[in-house]
Amino acid sequence: MKRLLSLSIAIISLSNVVMAQQNKVVSAWNYYKPEYDLLDKARTNIDEASVHESTMGKAKTWYYRGLIYQKIYKHPKYGNLDEMALEKAYESYKKALELEPNYENKDVIEQNLEILAGNFFARGLDEFNAKTFDRSLNSFQWVLKISPNDSKAPLHSAL
Repeated sequence: MKRLLSLSIAIISLSNVVMAQQNKVVSAWNYYKPEYDLLDKARTNIDEASVHESTMGKAKTWYYRGLIYQKIYKHPKYGNLDEMALEKAYESYKKALELEPNYENKDVIEQNLEILAGNFFARGLDEFNAKTFDRSLNSFQWVLKISPNDSKAPLHSAL
């Protein structure tokens, strides 16, 4: 009887942990929505979910993480929340497609990757104009990583 009780408690505890992490993903999504727009809380929740074993293997977690970090970049209020927001958005989208190549939001991810390439390019131009050439080159390399056939990024990289 004691074994059965111990086993039941262990199962309930484990299911609570799994549900808590799934709730982090849902909470992150809700904080991301325009009616709340609390990207600091969204980032905290999605980052916790992305390293927990019960949610880190789900494309949905990484898709949401990509959306959140993409929105953080140049956000009027949260733009300074993460200097590497574009890179993290890219890595998150790629991870979502790696986990589930035919993910239901694959088309949205591919569109967002093209938007990210444009963001990297614009950032590269800003860095070039600010004479931070090493950073500018890095940004143009990200453009080529996302869009290998881009013809403008190599030209600007050469400059």
